Amino acid sequence: MISSLVQTTIEEIHDAFIDAFSDYEVNLDMPIEKLQEMMLTRSYNKKLSRGCFKDGSLAGFLLVGSREIDRKNVFYDVATGVRKKYQGEGVGDQLIKEIPKIMSENNGSRFILEVLENNIPAQSLYKKYGFGVTRKLKCYEYSIDKVKDEKGTKDYSIKERFPISEISFNDYCTFSPTWQNSYGSYLNMKHCYTVVLEMDGNELLGYGIVHKKNGSILQLGLNPNNRSSRILKKIIEQLIQNTESKVLKYFNIEENSTMETLIKDLGFTNIINQYEMEYTNK
Repeated sequence: MISSLVQTTIEEIHDAFIDAFSDYEVNLDMPIEKLQEMMLTRSYNKKLSRGCFKDGSLAGFLLVGSREIDRKNVFYDVATGVRKKYQGEGVGDQLIKEIPKIMSENNGSRFILEVLENNIPAQSLYKKYGFGVTRKLKCYEYSIDKVKDEKGTKDYSIKERFPISEISFNDYCTFSPTWQNSYGSYLNMKHCYTVVLEMDGNELLGYGIVHKKNGSILQLGLNPNNRSSRILKKIIEQLIQNTESKVLKYFNIEENSTMETLIKDLGFTNIINQYEMEYTNK
């Protein structure tokens, strides 16, 4: 039986999530609090989300995020998974089949997701139901081996001299951020992030947004008139001072973008890749 997840508890979803991704290519450390944060960050909508129920339990799930972008309803695959017990029984197909219905019933224009580069079965499944690849995304890490200077910690997110809302993201980003790295994601959980700015007088040279605990970089942006590794290095140094993590992680960088070239020059290591795919309501 397929139904929405309106009546499904976070505990049920978490239990199914852990089981579904227990042998995933990427090791997922996902306590229930972290799953809740991920769902909130990515604009989880329980009414649009779907679950496949068998034997009285959640056998598979399609967690859907929703946002209005450019006055259009756009949806996102927060996570899709099937319990190991039910894998190979067509549960994934049943859930993906729901996407056109969700789009049609809710006036959706696009449905976006990411899938690992090596997950060929999932890519084939999505293509079967009308998804196409829009771009390749690269994921990088940077090990922090320097002692942090606590006196140098800065949090510019509360500074009024240059509010983050005044940053021209389209100009400063060298590629369009993915759903999970967008400004909307920051707004959903901004208390979890620190914004750092690199200034030259009143001119913004660049900025960075980092998770205070896990070191995930939400965005890096540079002044379009001066995109140098020197400025980016200063921003990275600030990010290091503003996270508890020993590793910076910058996921979903568009392949061959200026930012990818710059972070590689600074010593970031490519750890995994994935594709962004999209279904468009015709």
